[in-house]
Amino acid sequence: MKKTTLQMILKTTTLTGLLASHTGYANHSPTHNLLASDGTFEQGQQLYSYYYALENGQAIFTDTANFTVDSTTPNPYDIQLIHPTSVMAGQEYSLCYDAKASGERTIYADIDTGGPLTDKGTTSLLDTAYQSFKITFIANATDTTARVVFHLGGNTTEDVQLDNIGLYAGNQCASPAIVDNSSTSSNRSSSVSVVDANFHIYLAFGQSNMEGTASFSTADNLNDPRAQLIQNLSCPNLSRTYGQWYTAQQPYFGCWGQVGVANGFLESLLTHTPSSVSIGLVPIAIGGSDIGLYRKGAPIGRGNIGTEKIPAHFDGGYSWLLDLAKQAQQRGVIKGIIFHQGETNTSQQDWKNKVKEIVNDLKQDLTLGEVPFLAGELLYQAGGGCCDAHNLEVNKLPSLINNAHVISAQGLQGADNAHFTYDAYKIFGQRYADKMAELIYPSKAASTLKKRTHIDAYQASKRDGTTPVITASLLKSDGTFRQGQQLFSHFYLNTSGSASFNGEANFTITQVSKNTYDIQLIHRVGIQAGEQYTLCYDAKASQKRTIVVDVDTDEPDYASLTHQKNTHYLSTDYQTFTFTFTATATDEVARIGFHLGGQSLANVQLDNIGLYLGNTCLN
Repeated sequence: MKKTTLQMILKTTTLTGLLASHTGYANHSPTHNLLASDGTFEQGQQLYSYYYALENGQAIFTDTANFTVDSTTPNPYDIQLIHPTSVMAGQEYSLCYDAKASGERTIYADIDTGGPLTDKGTTSLLDTAYQSFKITFIANATDTTARVVFHLGGNTTEDVQLDNIGLYAGNQCASPAIVDNSSTSSNRSSSVSVVDANFHIYLAFGQSNMEGTASFSTADNLNDPRAQLIQNLSCPNLSRTYGQWYTAQQPYFGCWGQVGVANGFLESLLTHTPSSVSIGLVPIAIGGSDIGLYRKGAPIGRGNIGTEKIPAHFDGGYSWLLDLAKQAQQRGVIKGIIFHQGETNTSQQDWKNKVKEIVNDLKQDLTLGEVPFLAGELLYQAGGGCCDAHNLEVNKLPSLINNAHVISAQGLQGADNAHFTYDAYKIFGQRYADKMAELIYPSKAASTLKKRTHIDAYQASKRDGTTPVITASLLKSDGTFRQGQQLFSHFYLNTSGSASFNGEANFTITQVSKNTYDIQLIHRVGIQAGEQYTLCYDAKASQKRTIVVDVDTDEPDYASLTHQKNTHYLSTDYQTFTFTFTATATDEVARIGFHLGGQSLANVQLDNIGLYLGNTCLN
């Protein structure tokens, strides 16, 4: 395109009276910026996202959006600055912004959703002085997931700076710092910037065991609006945008994460909190990372393991975590920090001092005060671990960091020599949650720690319509299965069938097996030697048959902790069974096991499962 043509475009899209002094829009009428971010960038990146298709530069958001361009690209859209928004068909809007470049070049601006929504995406000519631009348009479609987008690539290496970005209803520009947060996508959580004292934020950072290495399924999605997470990367495969809040669903970390410590923590913490409180997770974790990745100022430097996973405009993990934490503070209150890291730094004696430095910097930069900091131990050798020598260093943290606490990994099993199993992650996360609840929600925790209160309708009360009785089961799942499978697990070994969890546990059996333990329903629980317990449950079968019930240790011995296994006879009608025993040993990760295999093809249904202190089901 000839320069004269570009000047013509500039004339039709530039505000009357260019603001060469870069003073903003103070003289315009007080309409609202429809974007849910401060367009002056005085609060950082917020909900803006960006990408470099060829990784040929970086973006920094400090009072302005600064894009360096190290090499040319084939297309203008190979470098983009993006903000989500919502537009209505037939409504008039104005997109306003200031821009300059290190030398003469063009940029392209539009509002789109895969295809343009404006009928007039605009190319603007930049020079080395700030100019103010306006695109006024009537939206040609309604879209609650539209994008304001600036295309900064193409056949140029001139850097670009943008500022005072705002989208306004009508044909006038106003202050880009006035944010109307009602403009949110229907499939995202609200971006309301008013701080909610009942929205409790927890930072979660570390390496692979925090990020997770165990496979997940849809059963791991909480689907509870009280459980939220802020997205730490923009992930097209998940339709998630950096800095946006979402109802907690897998994966919690990045675009392809798996189940880790944070999953069990969030699930379990919900059971400790009052119904008026929601929980927000800020997840930052990278497998294999050195503790230096999280130090302020990034002394480890980019190019080390893990740094390639950090958004390019952050110098390291600390600035990444800080940015998301500050965004989270616009919505809620940070109540605590959970941490798991150390395998990469095993037995390094200066590790604990680096952790202290990181925590103190976070508390200062986020004005947190002495919020709890929970650090988990590494996998023990008894569970197959390689690095438990480092637990000596982990256990020194409470003497160095105010309000720091260590979460035990004793009794947990490993999937390999560094990482925990799926079940162990859930139990480990519960231990974090139990401790955090003890510190943050003491009145609630008093009734739920070790004894989570839930509705158990014994004597078939939920089936005959009578009022359920409040009981205190030691299991960290609802034994009525009204909330699905939760922390119950199951398997079929050398046989076939299926299990479903919807108001009860239903086991279909399509092949006989050699042993009763070839089909099992399992739940983990901690028990103490010499303590009396009662296991209670309802059960029936499609035909008369038996099942075996026990409380035992994990592999390799699967030793009974009850003196004897119990065989119970089922009929085609629900019966309520009780099994009282005195524990023969202490085991923090004991298993309640229902053995449903053997020489019977009769299907089994179980319900109202609970474990209680003492000799009764009703405490």
